[in-house]
Amino acid sequence: MKTSRLLVQAIGAIAIIPSAWGFYWLIVMLVRNLTPFSQSPDPEAPYFRSVFLGMSVIEAIFLGAFVVIAVSLLRMKSARTAVRAYTWISVSLVIYMFLPGFLWGLNGPIGTSIGSATGVGCVALTPLLFYPAPYLYLTVTVVLANLAIWRLKRESPGLIT
Repeated sequence: MKTSRLLVQAIGAIAIIPSAWGFYWLIVMLVRNLTPFSQSPDPEAPYFRSVFLGMSVIEAIFLGAFVVIAVSLLRMKSARTAVRAYTWISVSLVIYMFLPGFLWGLNGPIGTSIGSATGVGCVALTPLLFYPAPYLYLTVTVVLANLAIWRLKRESPGLIT
């Protein structure tokens, strides 16, 4: 039981590191692309700044959710709910990463703007998704967290909520 509890807490502690790294990259990319001194966007992508800002807000929400859930995992308060939230936010993140690619096909300046914003955006989520290998971190931590919580629930059914 102690090993499973420590595993869930370790996943929470480790999840804070790529999230903080992601916040760093989010700030760097916002400064590089939204300051008045940044390069003017391509005339074929007139909505670049709006799309980039929207994607950055979504990335900030994902990163903030990961930090909040990681703290819940560390505290082990309502651990089952925290693991469930961690699983769903991870699945949502993977779905979100594929969504802009589908929107590139929109005709005209909107699709071009989404494509160019995706090229410089989504960098903030890279530590969560592609480090050390594509989707490895999320897959391993989601599986381990769910196994640990299942084991905790089996060993002490009334203790874990």
